[in-house]
Amino acid sequence: MIAAIAATAPAALGAADSEPTNLWQWLGDSSQRAVSGPIPHHLWATLWHSVLAFAIAAAVAIPVAAWLA
Repeated sequence: MIAAIAATAPAALGAADSEPTNLWQWLGDSSQRAVSGPIPHHLWATLWHSVLAFAIAAAVAIPVAAWLA
């Protein structure tokens, strides 16, 4: 029973013969990314969003913590 499920698992997940078979192929294949463009640009956008979210959280949390203290 488990062997039958394991044998059909890749087909159930939508795996095809043309898909990359390891992480490095997947990372290097631009067709796997939902958005086109250079990776450094997307990395910068991700870092910018993280810094912005941290700044907003700190701007809210620090005054509240000072008020509660």
